[in-house]
Order: sequence, then structure tokens, then C-alpha cells
Amino acid sequence: MAQPSVVFQLARFGDILQTGRLMASLPPGAVLVVDRGVAELARLAYPGVHVLELPVHGKSPGAWSLVRRAVATLQALDPAEVYLLNYSGLSAALAAAFPAERLRAYGGVGGSLRVPPWFSLLIRWAQERRNGGLNLVDAWGLLAREPAAPAAVHPPAQPRGRTLGVVLAGQNPRRSLPTPVLAAWIGAALSRFGGTDVVLLGASGQERLAAELMAALPAALGRSTRNLVGRTGWRQLWEIVAGCGLVLSPDTGVAHMAARLGVPVLGAYLASAWVHETGPYGEGHVVVQSVLPCSPCLETAVCPTPGACLAPLAQRETIRWIARGEGALPSGVVALHSGMDALGVYYHPVAGEDPTEAGRQAFRSQVAALWGLGAPGRGGCTWMTEKDWVLPGGVGGQYA
Repeated sequence: MAQPSVVFQLARFGDILQTGRLMASLPPGAVLVVDRGVAELARLAYPGVHVLELPVHGKSPGAWSLVRRAVATLQALDPAEVYLLNYSGLSAALAAAFPAERLRAYGGVGGSLRVPPWFSLLIRWAQERRNGGLNLVDAWGLLAREPAAPAAVHPPAQPRGRTLGVVLAGQNPRRSLPTPVLAAWIGAALSRFGGTDVVLLGASGQERLAAELMAALPAALGRSTRNLVGRTGWRQLWEIVAGCGLVLSPDTGVAHMAARLGVPVLGAYLASAWVHETGPYGEGHVVVQSVLPCSPCLETAVCPTPGACLAPLAQRETIRWIARGEGALPSGVVALHSGMDALGVYYHPVAGEDPTEAGRQAFRSQVAALWGLGAPGRGGCTWMTEKDWVLPGGVGGQYA
């Protein structure tokens, strides 16, 4: 029996789906270890993969006993390689259960986690996010020994029906559109692709927000809108999204689900959400991104100018562009389309001014050269240091 690859992805909804390129890169027989709360989702997303569930989030009687039993099962498989994708105390304990030379992401040293060179670079880039341009799907996917071709990860986005799926909000209200703005975006989005009806999607606890939105919609549109907020399990949500012609969403797990299914996404990205890091993966998606000088901000930081990055997304010119796909956009916002290159997904501006586009192109060129996917472009590389290349185990050569 061949030794399988094992991937520990112990985060939640969106992260499960953003592991797609890594999973597509692994030989048959791979094992994906997830929290039991998203196990059904993982099986829907990766039908050819064995999914093993652990009680990671929330309280569960006998959790450590279940974890030890699962680890023993994995050890018996004698995996050829183990990908620990999450920085946590549990990951440190899991690292000690496998030979160090088989750990491809986080590793273990003396009971603590070792940050690999590739992740060290990702952390370094996060200090200057505006000029960065590497999607999280590619950041994880490039860990594989032979990364899958980017275009093979998700199908190109094509409308699957006449229904507009609307995700009410993400976990952080600052990253979401308030009710009056979202209502205007819904009308414009229906015009954009000729939709006939709307379905509202969201988590349990967002019922009041759904009721506010229903009250804000024009009467005729309200009659053609189904409110399924807090009422769908993973399979029903998967089937609903699969039948949509367009999904309107902030940076959420449902947006990544739509991308996984090849359903077009119209994204609203503001505050700490940055399309070049976590935009929907694949060809055919559109994101309207706030690009104020403070964008993207730190999610945990207090905003000194509340509402500033929302304002341009609420203006008439932006709503008009969403409906028609043409015309000028106000200052502080840019519309971008997704495409694919040798490195992965990228978002290029189609309306508005993107002040960081040139720096991002240079960045992607340098990263592609690092991985042997092209020659370095113009512009000096400011984020590599000599030790990355000279010392044993540096990024230059460890994974490429």
C-alpha cells in the first residue's frame, strides 16, 4: 500500500476550501484532517480524498482521547509527508507524532512549532500587504512537491442559473456592506447578469440582519427573495450555491464555495479584506476593492476614520458600474477581474485606479522566478535576504 500524504487543515469554513490547490497537487490516497464541524463540507469539496475529523473547535467530551486515537490511525498509515497548515498548540503536539523529515509545512522542535522558510517569507510579505499579490490558495498549494497547474484547481466561473445568491455579512462587520448599501448592490447585480430571483444566505445569528435587508428591498424584489439565513446545512448550502448565476458576497467562506463550484462571484472587499490575498480563486470573478491609502487595514486595530473605505463602494458611480460593467469609478475604489498565470490567480484592474498595480506585478514576477516559473521582471527584490539563499534549508531550493 502506497504511503499517503496527510494534510492537517484545522481552521474553519473558508480555509477548508482554500486548501484546494494543495489537495489537487497530492497523489491519490491523500488524507485531509479537519474539525468535525466542517467534515461534511470537506467531503463535498474533495470527494476523492479520505476525510478524518477531529474535535478541534468547541467543547467535546473525551476530545483528547479521540485525537490520540486519530493520530494512532495516521501513524499506522506511515504517511510519506505531512502538511501542518495551522499555527497552534495542537499543531505542535501533532508535529511530535511524525518524523521531522516528513513535515512539509510547520515542523516541531522541542515541543514547539518551527516556522518553515516559505511561511517565514509569507509572514515577511504580510508586513507590506499593499504591494503583495499572492493568493492564500497558492501560498498553500506551492508547498507541494509538484504543485498542480493553477487553472486545474477550480473550473472557470460560469452562471449556473438565474438566481442571485447574497451573503449577508462576514464575521467582522467592518468587512461587510451595511443593509442600505447591500440592497442597492443587489439590484445592480441582478441587472448585471439578468437574474430573476434572490436567495439570502448566512449563518445562524444573522436573522435580524436578514429581516432588515428584506425590509429595505423594493416590494417586487422582496417577493422574489427567499430568506434561508441560518436554515441551511452544508449539503443544502452546497446545492443552492451550485445553482446560482452569481454570488454577491464579502470575503466569506460562501464566496470560496462558489469559486470551488465554478459559480461567478461579485465580491465587496474593504477594510482588512484584500482581494490579492483571499479573492475567489479561478477565472471569471469580479471584486470591487477599496484602495484608500490605509487599505488594507489590520482587522484588530481601531479604525481612525470609520466608514471611510465604505463610502466609495456606496456611491452612485460604483452601483452603476456594478450594473453595467462600464463607466468611471470614484476615487478610492477599483474593480478587478480574476485571471490565471503560471504562479496562480491574479486580479487585474478593469475600472478605477489601482495605485499598487505596478508594485504587485513586480512582486509576482519575483515570486514566480523564485519558484522557477519565469524570469525575474524589472525592479529590485526588497523582501529576500542573503540567508534565504545561502544558509541550508533556505527558501531558495527547499521547496522549489
